[in-house]
Amino acid sequence: MEKADSKQKLKNFLEQMYGKKLSDEEVREYKDRFVKFMGLLVEIDQRTKKRK
Repeated sequence: MEKADSKQKLKNFLEQMYGKKLSDEEVREYKDRFVKFMGLLVEIDQRTKKRK
């Protein structure tokens, strides 16, 4: 049940951010994009720290 609750919270959050209802497929796609984006930010942060 906890996993379903987390999925619904994510869907609600994304729908609020995009201002429209989203399909489950759209939610998965946006979640994947977000994870990749965060990974890129971490990678950039690590590179920046190595330069200092």
